[in-house]
Amino acid sequence: MAANINNTKSASSPLLRRSVMTEECRNALRARDRLLYRQRRNNFSEQQLHTFRERQRQQRNNKRQNISADQRAHHLASRRLLYQNHHRQNLIEQAPSSQNLPDTVMVTHLQQHLQSEVERFQIRPLTASVNTNMNSISIDLG
Repeated sequence: MAANINNTKSASSPLLRRSVMTEECRNALRARDRLLYRQRRNNFSEQQLHTFRERQRQQRNNKRQNISADQRAHHLASRRLLYQNHHRQNLIEQAPSSQNLPDTVMVTHLQQHLQSEVERFQIRPLTASVNTNMNSISIDLG
């Protein structure tokens, strides 16, 4: 990783806000955070892991009870965006292996994906189709 990562815990650090970082720095920082998390998680004993998860669960419950409706909506939107970005990143990383799927499997997968997206966004498409040649989904909302 060519990106220079400083300690972002310091309040005086100019890299404290990830929004002002370059994409390369953000990706490097994200990779470092994931590595540190995995190392920390792998070093936990069962009892420590249970205690850690219980404490996290309690903190989340306390936060949920003490936030306003606006804060809750903002939090849920940011979590949704984070999940979508993470999901997209996983799809990008898995892309080469998925290109070898048989057409019937890919069509089935795309149809399931289409159905889940229609349900997720609560839309009633007038026309929804799967293009098997392009491995894509078309939705005409009229």
